[in-house]
Amino acid sequence: MAHYPELRYLKKPTNWLHKRMDSLGEKGCDERTRVWVSESLGTVSFLGGVATVGFMPPVGAMAITFGACSVLCAMAGDAITTGKIRAFAVTFGDLMGLADRMTRSKLEEDEFGDLVHVKKEDAPIQKSSLARAAEFLSPEEAFEANFLEYNKREIALYLNSIPPSIDENGRETYEARLDEYIEMCSSVFHDEDSEYYELLDAIGQQVPVLSQQVTPVGYIPPALTPTRLVPPTVLQEPDNDTVHQVPTSWQVGGGQNFNKQVVESGYQRMIKTWHECTLTVAGQGAGKTEMYFWVTYLAAQLGVKVFYINLATKPQDLGRKWEGHTRCIRTDLRKIANPTDAEAVVSETHHLIQEFDHTTGKKLLIVDEGNIIFLKTHKYAKLMKPMVEELTALIGDLNSAGGKENASVHVLVQVLKAGSLTQNILPILKSLRLNFITVAPGQSAEAKDRDQKISTNAQAHQSVIDNYGSDYRKIPSGLGDSRVVNLDGRWSPCGSKDDLKIQIQDSASASQPEAQKKTATPKMDRVIEALEDGGFTDLWTFANYLEIVDGESKRRLIALVADHIEKYNLPVGEQVSVYAKEEGFSRYDARYSQPDLKQKLKDTYALTGNRCCICQKKTDLEAHHLRYLSGEDTPGKNMVPLCEECHDEAHKPKNWVSNSDDIWAAHQLEHFENKIRMGLNFLTSPSQ
Repeated sequence: MAHYPELRYLKKPTNWLHKRMDSLGEKGCDERTRVWVSESLGTVSFLGGVATVGFMPPVGAMAITFGACSVLCAMAGDAITTGKIRAFAVTFGDLMGLADRMTRSKLEEDEFGDLVHVKKEDAPIQKSSLARAAEFLSPEEAFEANFLEYNKREIALYLNSIPPSIDENGRETYEARLDEYIEMCSSVFHDEDSEYYELLDAIGQQVPVLSQQVTPVGYIPPALTPTRLVPPTVLQEPDNDTVHQVPTSWQVGGGQNFNKQVVESGYQRMIKTWHECTLTVAGQGAGKTEMYFWVTYLAAQLGVKVFYINLATKPQDLGRKWEGHTRCIRTDLRKIANPTDAEAVVSETHHLIQEFDHTTGKKLLIVDEGNIIFLKTHKYAKLMKPMVEELTALIGDLNSAGGKENASVHVLVQVLKAGSLTQNILPILKSLRLNFITVAPGQSAEAKDRDQKISTNAQAHQSVIDNYGSDYRKIPSGLGDSRVVNLDGRWSPCGSKDDLKIQIQDSASASQPEAQKKTATPKMDRVIEALEDGGFTDLWTFANYLEIVDGESKRRLIALVADHIEKYNLPVGEQVSVYAKEEGFSRYDARYSQPDLKQKLKDTYALTGNRCCICQKKTDLEAHHLRYLSGEDTPGKNMVPLCEECHDEAHKPKNWVSNSDDIWAAHQLEHFENKIRMGLNFLTSPSQ
């Protein structure tokens, strides 16, 4: 295994890279010294033996033998290491090149000199010390040395963009940066078209050299010339609100104007093309399941038979009643401890797939959380293997038909990573048309099932770039929707169920006149009237107006009022909602309906100097609630600053208790709260 500098130096990648270059240079110099000494001693011994063999035959013969063996062993060892056969670091090719240059020089002196022109590039190259030392390294290390010397500034910037992780003692660790560096070196060595070339080239374009730099002169393999691009999110943003001006060449379709794109929304385009097999990639909470719920709801009304499978169902997913218009199976297979029960679920799912396959007429199968079903490390992967194989074959067959049979399979995933999926499934998934759903840059959207605001999911975005190329790097903004969709390589606003003009049979209030929205709860009606007539803009102030003393009682009242507003879609919801949105008031909005929320957010970010409590990266932050206290929210107590990625991690089921019945009951689990507080204490300590 290669000897790399200590991980702690990766806190400043530039320093670490210089140490790595020094290490490679020293190793090459040591190897060169060893070869030269061995070959020199062998040559001296050989020549001495030749000189003495006439009058001291035994000694001369031994010297000749020793000298020859020494030279040959040194050459063999050098060849094994570097793959070059040479003596005193001079190969046959070097000798031929030297002879050619001497011939040209001689011709210039002759009468034919005017017919021969020696080009500048034919002149001997003055190599850097590292390039000279690299000649005595293995091919991989020699390539790394040249690659590193040529691209060290861009590599350092890229490694610096990878946030450190925090160990159990609250210290930063940099294994991710080292792993990425090793992966980069391996990729560029084995693949002349490695995406890392584009990445480094784009970093160089995004971060221009502020002072003149002298590029070391030396042999750089042709494949080292970087040609690829990097997503703008890779780089550390300045400590202000400026946004990178993205070159037009990064834009999808060669810099097209997204403000003049199609009028149809993603919902409308999907319902028109439901018969085409599709892979939908979207981060958690981005709205992929919501889109398919309403698209299939309308499709069912139009006579399409819909089948739905989700073997990684979470409690927050249960709010959508798929049973009303689909044949469905919903459960979390990984949480089933009894193998017999798990086998029954897998068997039922397998039968549903077979039922879909044998159904005639228009039909559509949705495989939600497909990255879990096709996960090769799933605890029940062996049990699911026959089902997965049949499903894989079915997807391939229907996709080959190109939608002509009015039957399709739609696979929904959060990310697309080849290493985590079962064998042979990735090429089939990539052969499907892509539907990429994401949040537009600089905007946020509400993920109701996660009780939080979300922004662009960098992991999902990067997985699309990795598998489909740089056309997906630039996410458009300004399409009139916080969520955007790239379907069939074309961007459009995501839209909502309203675009489908669905007649929802069991809607509580969609078609009712305003006068009929009164309920059989006169006391609550009087409370709502007082809220409207008083002109209150937040629910906490309204609770204070009613002279409710303790915070717990205020929160109970707010929850009742919020449930009532959401259930009957009352206009007063817009009056008391902090976040204005098209889809109307959600009872979860009541958590933030307080008079001084904006100031609390500013105070929360200021606690750590705009640094995330977990990764400690200085970036765009979000306020995370360890628990919800509404008007009693306190920065540093139950409000802490986290970056988007760490905020997502905080809301994962292993770290967060969610409760769909009580808006105040959701809270952080103790082990993750301790991790957050450890980082908060470190960043707010006087030494910081």
